[in-house]
Amino acid sequence: EGASAEAPASGAVVTPRELAFSGEVAGCLERLLHERPDESLEWAEAPDRAPAEHRWLAELLAALGAHAAPKDPATSAWGPSPAARLRAVQRHPAAARRPRLHLFGVSPLGPGDRAWLGVLTRHLELHLFALSPTLAPWEPATTDALLAENARPAQELLTWLGEQGALAAAAPGPGPEPSERTLLARLQRVATTGDPATPGAWSDVTERSSVQLHACHGPLRQCEALRDELLRRFAADRSLEPRHVLVMTPDLATFAPLVAAVFARRAERAEATDPGDVAAQPQGDDAPAIPVAIADLGLRVTNPVAAALLQALALTEERVTASGLLELLALGPVRRRFGLEDEELADLRALIVEAGMRWAWDADDRARHGQPPVDQNTLRFGLERLALGALMPDPGGLEVLEAAPGTGLPPAVPLELLSRERVERFGHLAELCAELQRLTRELTTARSLAEWREALRATLDALTATDNDAIEARQGVEDALDALLPASSFPGPRLGPAALSLLLGGAFDQPRGAVFTPFGAVTVAALEPRRAVPYRIIAL
Repeated sequence: EGASAEAPASGAVVTPRELAFSGEVAGCLERLLHERPDESLEWAEAPDRAPAEHRWLAELLAALGAHAAPKDPATSAWGPSPAARLRAVQRHPAAARRPRLHLFGVSPLGPGDRAWLGVLTRHLELHLFALSPTLAPWEPATTDALLAENARPAQELLTWLGEQGALAAAAPGPGPEPSERTLLARLQRVATTGDPATPGAWSDVTERSSVQLHACHGPLRQCEALRDELLRRFAADRSLEPRHVLVMTPDLATFAPLVAAVFARRAERAEATDPGDVAAQPQGDDAPAIPVAIADLGLRVTNPVAAALLQALALTEERVTASGLLELLALGPVRRRFGLEDEELADLRALIVEAGMRWAWDADDRARHGQPPVDQNTLRFGLERLALGALMPDPGGLEVLEAAPGTGLPPAVPLELLSRERVERFGHLAELCAELQRLTRELTTARSLAEWREALRATLDALTATDNDAIEARQGVEDALDALLPASSFPGPRLGPAALSLLLGGAFDQPRGAVFTPFGAVTVAALEPRRAVPYRIIAL
């Protein structure tokens, strides 16, 4: 019978559940406006003419101003809708002199993309270079069912182009040389021509190392086998470099850290054993670590500044723990801000354990999480023990000290700090805890999007410091915040810290896309098409 929804009033606080629901609805509307632009605009202009089951959707489109032109005063504060943009371009007079535009690697297109292509041809001389798994995708006859299924999207695109009268210049690309005798070239010829792979067709293949299968138990062993094979190939072919290698996996979250850790090892390089290899085997610790660049990961994983921001924001809703502090200190920009070196982390970990720090800022913080208001093993408890050990002399053994009357604090046993370096590290740890506690108090207030952007920038200034090598990490987070939390005269709803964490987490987890690494690193990426950069070795 339809549904109705009431938009939150200006200044209302949006809950995480409401934010997640609004994100799903926004995605639905964006797809509708892109794939069915004409129907969407008709609904937005006249909601009462929409079918009864879609009346609520039409009213929502009208309320959002989805039909308003780009310069119309009724346009939403977030800009015109995709359908409105398309209509504006359609109504624009055709160009008298059309510049030429070449589009390479065009994949299957939906109705919305086809509509945009049709509009662009009125203003541009458009040349499409479509992908195809076979040399003749417009000829569907093939004896291989897999090839026929893979060729179907390309056939549909070419059929549509033919209906538009735009297929006059279509031509297949060059095929593989029939004289090739490698296993990879033969597989490519079978795939592109659709010829049946009969057993006798492989008898003249003389080189079979171009395609290899390695049976390994578990992800770690797979990474180790890949490293050994790459080292062998690097030793056999001096022209082969890490930048020529692409590693693709359907489970990037699992394999990316394993590949990075295994490839960072330094060990004896594997011996080249293929016929014709002339490289002598290096001895000892001659095999260097293999550089790795991880693609298709979000800012949370690849950007330590983004990770620090998300961890600080999470403390407004979650309880602070000693392990969480150490994870924050493990981030380079945070260590740099508080003057700590990499090698000092192990001693800081020991100090935290010896001081008895476990979780919660103090007894009141424990009570806020539904636990007894006990000060023991809180961060304040551990910092007090370290402060007493640094400030009090040691006449022959530290004693239990009673707190001053009226403070309500329990007795404390000072923890002796045996060196000046440890005292300095304790000072840096205390500064971090004080700054974090101040930020968690300030970030608990609901704010508008523009206010959150300024508050998050202040949080980054308080918690992180970037040198010339890491300035791009800070700029990447700044750009993401500008896109996610735009400055606008439209006040909009207010977000609490939990809703903002959900918003930032979803945005920072979005893959960044493929990264071309021309400066000598193996690329590790998700198992998706790679069209722009050729590689000499591809490992799956």
